[in-house]
Amino acid sequence: MERAANLSSWLVPCNPCPEVIDDFVRVVSKKICQLVYVDLDLVGMESRVKEVEELLDLNTKDAVRVVAICGMGGIGKTTLATVLYDRISHRFDASHFLLNVSEFDMNTEGKSILIVLDGVDIYQKLQPLIQTIDDSLLGGGSRIILTTRDEGILKVFKMHDIYRVKLLTGHEAVQLFCRKVFKCDFPIRDYEEHIDSVLKYVSGLPLVTVKLGSFLYNRRASEWSTALVEFKKVASLMIMKVLRSSFLELDFIAKETF
Repeated sequence: MERAANLSSWLVPCNPCPEVIDDFVRVVSKKICQLVYVDLDLVGMESRVKEVEELLDLNTKDAVRVVAICGMGGIGKTTLATVLYDRISHRFDASHFLLNVSEFDMNTEGKSILIVLDGVDIYQKLQPLIQTIDDSLLGGGSRIILTTRDEGILKVFKMHDIYRVKLLTGHEAVQLFCRKVFKCDFPIRDYEEHIDSVLKYVSGLPLVTVKLGSFLYNRRASEWSTALVEFKKVASLMIMKVLRSSFLELDFIAKETF
């Protein structure tokens, strides 16, 4: 402990070692969470994170706020929620990233809680969570983030905000694609003329863009035309699978309208 304190300029009081270690871990963990999240596949993520943070209004501690991250499959809802959770969880007394609301411990009275519930659909039983909010069991400043393809599920909450995840812009699609196929942020010579024709098949979906870049990685420009013909078949099935999974989660009326 003395050597660690000398290295870090950490002032070690005359407390038992376990208490000092707990304090040290708590402070270091908080600093780590405050670092900017960087990942090669997260093109455009920083701006989207900031937009959701504005909806969360983290500095307001007087009420519980619910924000839903909505969009079709493959658009990056879970990725965005994961980055947010990593970025802001240190600001709460407790935090939970759940795939099922039944996993949530209702014994939270008075605490500020961050709950991320991923993949909410119309069949999940949200009533226990709603009841927890209605009974004011969550402390002021608590935040609930839901990811869902169906905005209709939000009708069960009295107050909520919706963040609709945006497709990749043209520039973002090129950047993400180049990172996967060239391992850099820009097209390399002899490939520029092929990129626009290739990217029209991904429709701005991050998941499909990553798949396409990985598919074409380490192929010569002369092989792209043949490879693209092959990928068209793969991409059509991939995109259709994403669209179909989104369609199947709609309610009856929405399906009929579609």
